[in-house]
Amino acid sequence: MLRALVVDGDPRSAAHFGETLDRMGLQILTARSIAEAVVLAAVASPQLLVLTLPAGDPTPGFQLAAASRDDFGAASIFVLDRVDQPTLQQVAGLGAGVLCKPVHREQLEATFRLALEQRHLDRRSAGDDFRAQARLLHLEGALLRIADVVAHVDPRRADRAVDLIRVPGMRPREQEVVRLLLQHLRVPAIARRLGISQQAVRNILKAVFKRVGVASQQELLDRLRTSAAREATAVATNQEDHPD
Repeated sequence: MLRALVVDGDPRSAAHFGETLDRMGLQILTARSIAEAVVLAAVASPQLLVLTLPAGDPTPGFQLAAASRDDFGAASIFVLDRVDQPTLQQVAGLGAGVLCKPVHREQLEATFRLALEQRHLDRRSAGDDFRAQARLLHLEGALLRIADVVAHVDPRRADRAVDLIRVPGMRPREQEVVRLLLQHLRVPAIARRLGISQQAVRNILKAVFKRVGVASQQELLDRLRTSAAREATAVATNQEDHPD
């Protein structure tokens, strides 16, 4: 099932978008801020980003769209309260779509379907090499890129993308190794960082594989992202109930 990430500070507006996406058969994730959105994007890899640009500096929104496009091949739709030339130029440079409030239901569905179809055509024309490279970027670079965006938006939340990646019952040393693995470090670098042997790192990873029920680092990353997606959704829901 395709996933859509809706970013809008207005719950009614987000629900309006969500109803159309649900009718189209997409799984929906919602975030009230860019900071929440980058955490969800890191663990859920959306195929469609629907982002209402907040008032003020639009740069974090553009960065999120660019990271989602580069790391996940996601299509983006920007929802604007008003239209100005600089914003339109930025949106065009990202290859994104535009909606202007108020948005009618028929316009929503047509715009969403067009964005997804264009994404499909772009990915097909790029061929297998592009898809393989996109997956590699996703596995090895997405968390670092998104962490940079989080830090730009709100430094207090810079570690949340990694904090959400955890397994209940994991021992402290296992947690340290997994965190460093998710930060794009290889076994030799992890060993140097922790002051232990490379074989010790491999033994710890084997124990983690057994605990999680996987046989490789790739399977481990996939399993952790699935688990973290549920955690991230819970965090976003809790923040909706208790905003800062």
